[in-house]
Amino acid sequence: MKSIQHCFAITGLVLSGLVAGAPGAAAAPQALALVETGGTIDLACAGATCSAELTSFCLDSSRISPPKGTEYELATEGLVQLVGTTPDGRSISLDAGQVARFVSQRRHLAVRVSIDRAKLKSYGLTHVSVHVAAHAALLPLPTRADPTAIGKAEADLFTGPLRKLGSQIVDSNSSRMQAARITSRMINLLPDRGSKRNQVEPMWRRATTAAAAPGKPLTPEARDKARGALELCRYVTSVNRRISLKKCLQEKHDGLVDYLNQQYWKAVKTGT
Repeated sequence: MKSIQHCFAITGLVLSGLVAGAPGAAAAPQALALVETGGTIDLACAGATCSAELTSFCLDSSRISPPKGTEYELATEGLVQLVGTTPDGRSISLDAGQVARFVSQRRHLAVRVSIDRAKLKSYGLTHVSVHVAAHAALLPLPTRADPTAIGKAEADLFTGPLRKLGSQIVDSNSSRMQAARITSRMINLLPDRGSKRNQVEPMWRRATTAAAAPGKPLTPEARDKARGALELCRYVTSVNRRISLKKCLQEKHDGLVDYLNQQYWKAVKTGT
């Protein structure tokens, strides 16, 4: 434990040395953690792709937050699985690192995972969901000959001790992160635009049921925070029809996660 804490304490110096040596160091964006889902999230199919939104947070404050659409790759093998369903009801697991695409959705706080519908069909699947296990992480796809790309020493730090610290502070939080999990579930159940009033309560029940991980029941505080976000967004959308319920919940989700991300970085900088 003492050696890990020492590693956290010197992280800022290590990163500044690794990143500052390359010209235009802000070019390559942050490494990201994918928050464990505590269960599967269904991918919704539209057009040529099937996709879902996943909660993420920044592992590397020395770099820029990724612009929307930034390509990422899994840096932790086997921790993100796609679970497909065949027409006869059988389940097939696929390594998401091999078949899925990951892009930043809203800065460092949400990532979209997607698979081509044609690829889904080639595997003989009619439906697919995603499961994220503990300690999963993403690295930005390096551009050709990029001097600011994340090197092996940084990658080992992000996917090892720093990712484990993130799991303790962010993933395992029983208040804000649990509320963010519920909110993320609602986001994935909603269309981009519009929602009927009689669909909101069934959506809430589905989201809270799915967000309760085995052995980790939702805390009353988490339910209250998520419910408060939902009720506020219902009010906002009732007075401003230009704002969708999904868009409002995305903003609430990001606020919950960003607070925890700041706590994580305080711990990294102080070595606690």
